Amino acid sequence: MSHQLKLFESLSNIWCYRQLIYVLVWRELRLRYKRAFLGLLWSLIPPLAQVFILVIVVEHFFKRDLPNLSAYFMCVIFAWQFFSSSILDGCSSILLHASLVKAFPFPKEVLPIVSVLTNLVHFLISMSLLLLYLLILRVQLELKALFVLPIILGQTIFCIGLSLMLSCWTVYYHDVKFITDTALKWLYFAVPIMYFLEDVPKRWLRLYMLNPLAVYIDAYRRLLMYPPPLKGKQPLPIDWSYIALALAISFFVFLIGLLVFRRHADKLPEWL
Repeated sequence: MSHQLKLFESLSNIWCYRQLIYVLVWRELRLRYKRAFLGLLWSLIPPLAQVFILVIVVEHFFKRDLPNLSAYFMCVIFAWQFFSSSILDGCSSILLHASLVKAFPFPKEVLPIVSVLTNLVHFLISMSLLLLYLLILRVQLELKALFVLPIILGQTIFCIGLSLMLSCWTVYYHDVKFITDTALKWLYFAVPIMYFLEDVPKRWLRLYMLNPLAVYIDAYRRLLMYPPPLKGKQPLPIDWSYIALALAISFFVFLIGLLVFRRHADKLPEWL
């Protein structure tokens, strides 16, 4: 019962301070691109450069000449950028706002949530650019593309849950940020970014799809694009059971993140 009360209190606090969250997100966006001529467009340059490199590597080294290959990579690179930036920013969210945490009484879980939502704004801008690019390539979007919205919601909830846990652990153990940074570099190869789900051996597929991020990354491709015409490989259909499981895991991680954060929230000013 005490855990349920803590969860309800945390959710209630987040809702009551929604205006503060909005103000802090807007502040983060303004500060990040203050006096930058291109402003928010700078958030698009790193993932677009990565797409360019991946196209060259896959076409010339892996000898895969697929139609609209750049669009396949754009579908997933923007999603990966959202995840990795959210987790890294979420890790440091309490440390970077130490003076605010010490000076004002407010629910501290607001800070990692603000970090994720700030990156969500960048992601939504990226997705609008992707949709425009798909129209230029004359890729016909089907009704299934609307299911991208719950995928974005699920990924956001997943990022918030992880950020809540990592942010309070980082305050006590500063090594957590470096461990997280290293783990993200490994995780990059554990999700279908520079390869396709069809490349994963079938005997490992079920275990592989227990990773919610792998499910989300693959879902963006399959919902916005057509199955990749890979030589000698049968295209895999969308498996909605994996998506439902990923959403359930994300919600569970979010609740666990709230509980972990609430357990350490009162100690954060002392640790800073």
